[in-house]
Amino acid sequence: MKTLYTLTIFSLLMAVAVPASALFGLSESIEGTVQSIQEDTLGILSQKENTQKIIEVQINADTDFQENLASIEDLQKGDHVKVEYKEQDNQKIAVSVHRFM
Repeated sequence: MKTLYTLTIFSLLMAVAVPASALFGLSESIEGTVQSIQEDTLGILSQKENTQKIIEVQINADTDFQENLASIEDLQKGDHVKVEYKEQDNQKIAVSVHRFM
């Protein structure tokens, strides 16, 4: 009975502590304005409610650039983008990048 109680408590704690996207490998998204472009990193200014925050997203060989984008070189500071990403090793890794025209 004590084991069942311990497992139940552990399961409840994990459900609260870990987002569903991390558990199931789902991607999340961010929409905002490109603030910085480095070799393999985009800095995106995101605004949620009244809070602005620059979020860094890593670009790799598997990142899919959509529409008229071929690579990170096609982006410019000030572009409005939506980036789908996955969390991996405490980093946001871009799955896809879409630029709004």
